Amino acid sequence: MSAAAALRSYPGKRLDDALAGALADVYRQTVSMNSAAPFKLPPQQRTERVGKSLPFSALAKEKPVLDESSFKGKTGLQRVWNALHYSLSGLGEAFRCEDAFRQETLLAVFLIPLAAWLPVGGIGRALMIASVLLVLIVELLNSAIEATVDRVSLDRHHLAKRAKDIGSAAVLLALINMIGIWGCVLLG
Repeated sequence: MSAAAALRSYPGKRLDDALAGALADVYRQTVSMNSAAPFKLPPQQRTERVGKSLPFSALAKEKPVLDESSFKGKTGLQRVWNALHYSLSGLGEAFRCEDAFRQETLLAVFLIPLAAWLPVGGIGRALMIASVLLVLIVELLNSAIEATVDRVSLDRHHLAKRAKDIGSAAVLLALINMIGIWGCVLLG
């Protein structure tokens, strides 16, 4: 059901309340069609909010976080050790599989020592180094987005293209930011 149809069905209600009412109607129809419904909601939760951000939070029946992954729930030094291992593995994978990350790493290997050597103030030096590291961080996030999109489907889809293009735009902005910071610090 569209938002406009929900608002027409429930005049005088806010959009989220109207959609909640429409979803409750669909749920009631589904329950009446399927006599073996797994659970039933109390009447007040079907059409109104009960102090929660989503009116159908009772429908979610979410599992605890510990059930999501066998890696969740580790604490203390074991969690820190695992996080370090996964982070280094991620850097290695990005370096092996992503040409852009290799190029930007080469740029960082050149620019970070250059920033340390140039006669600029401490804040300028920190900004120059941070801007280079920001490019690497954004490239890692872009690579993760691209890998996730490719994992979901290799088919051409306008939403997949949008996600990849937006990630690429973020890298472009990080590079422009780096050039701007270096220019401002060096030219004064």
